[in-house]
This record gives sequence, C-alpha cells and structure tokens, in this order.
Amino acid sequence: MRHFIGEHKAEAYKIIEIRIVGCPDGVKDVHIRQRSKDGRAYGLDAIQEALERIATKLEAQYPAWDFNLVELGPNRFNFVWRSSVDGRKAKT
Repeated sequence: MRHFIGEHKAEAYKIIEIRIVGCPDGVKDVHIRQRSKDGRAYGLDAIQEALERIATKLEAQYPAWDFNLVELGPNRFNFVWRSSVDGRKAKT
C-alpha cells in the first residue's frame, strides 16, 4: 500500500517484498518481507538500501552466481538467478 508523507508528497510503503528465485543446486527460493512499525513507512531511499544490502549478501555468499534484479512494483522485487561461472544458465 502506498502512502504519502509530508508536504512534498514523498512516496512511502508499509511493506517491502524481495524474493530470491531460480537458484540451482537445490537452494530454496527465499521470500523476504519487511513490514514497518506502526506510524512509520519505508521511503524510496530505504528500499534502495535494502536492495543494496541483499545484493551485497548475495555477492558474498554466491560469488560465482549472477542475478538479475526484476522490479515487480515500487516496493516488490525479485532477484532471479541468471547464470554461474561454470557455464550453467537459467532455463528460459
């Protein structure tokens, strides 16, 4: 749900949803859902920071894998496994 905060009508969201999908080797899909506290909301900067934090963790945990970031909405995103260094690619 989209909210507007302050005089400048900045967009803010109560929930951020991020999924990590399509990984090989039996790695299960991950669904991350962050809900803000009552009376608070996530602005676009907070959403960007959350995406960067997750991208950094993916690079550290799976350095040989490449992911595409797919925006499903202003507060919903998927990291979709694309390929790995050993030549494997996602089925299209």
